[in-house]
Amino acid sequence: MHLAVFGGTGHTGRHLLDQALRQGHTVTALARDPDRLVVHERLRAVADSRHRNLYVAIARVAIRSLMRDKEGMEELIRASDTAWTVVRPAILTGGRHTGHYRTGTDLRLTVASRISYADVADFMLAQLADDTFVRRAVAITS
Repeated sequence: MHLAVFGGTGHTGRHLLDQALRQGHTVTALARDPDRLVVHERLRAVADSRHRNLYVAIARVAIRSLMRDKEGMEELIRASDTAWTVVRPAILTGGRHTGHYRTGTDLRLTVASRISYADVADFMLAQLADDTFVRRAVAITS
């Protein structure tokens, strides 16, 4: 499958890229600094969000207030026609990839809830073949 990953050099993004490539996916990754991405035959790096032009400047001003707040972003996603899943992780850690975690639309996260970046990436990739949470928001914790 061909995937698009936004934030490919971020904590979760790096794990997502690594796991996706190991699973045989082809990935297009957007990163602020594409030179920090791994080199792989099935990975194509694009975009420099620091690139400035009139369109980008106008768009940022026009949607700044919406994009600052999570509820606003989720409203935009919910209104779209795409098959989306909002993932709401517990406090993210640099822990190891276990493949063991709890998820649910009614799962309550607490201040003690934790999940590794690697396990969030694992869950996100698993959603490609599972429509349980399509058009829903799901919490995840270890």
